[in-house]
Amino acid sequence: MHKQFLLAFETNRAKALASLISLEAQARRKKSFVGANNIKLSIASKTQDLDEKKKILQQVVKSADIENDKYNYMRATLELGKMHVESGDAVTEKHMRALIDSYNYLHAEDLREFTKVCHDVLWSVFCERKNTENLLRLFRLSSVKWRLVGEEKQERRYNIMLNKHLEGKQVSQLQNVSRELLYLESRNRNIISKLSR
Repeated sequence: MHKQFLLAFETNRAKALASLISLEAQARRKKSFVGANNIKLSIASKTQDLDEKKKILQQVVKSADIENDKYNYMRATLELGKMHVESGDAVTEKHMRALIDSYNYLHAEDLREFTKVCHDVLWSVFCERKNTENLLRLFRLSSVKWRLVGEEKQERRYNIMLNKHLEGKQVSQLQNVSRELLYLESRNRNIISKLSR
């Protein structure tokens, strides 16, 4: 089946889609759900109609959730999140929970490229919703990881954005984020001291 999958990419778009659709159905009949979800994600990547692409990705999310296929669940969730951010569509609460779950999974598994995409999607949504508490939490969690892997530039970039977001806000009105505010204050001091050297 793997050879057939690779050959499907070498043909033209219409033939490739037809081949992939056939392979996906075959994989599902054989109860190879992870493989079927991988193929379905490939179909989504080749689909140009955005509504159809969303529909396909939602099918992958549903299938992957039922089959406990965390990796493909996360991949489809991220693609949907990117599409929402790019189109300016509102993200549903259910999808928001899925993005947060995906971030937690990616953060724990140390899948950096996917974590970066998920972080960027969540950051955009939290900014759009003016959700300061979750921006602070996301910064704290991501900052620790960035520092561990030597991505200080990424930390500084989001530190600046977060501080701009907080300008003029009544910090005392924020609920349950004292740890995050203390962390941000500590990182501000550390970053300033490094820049002044």
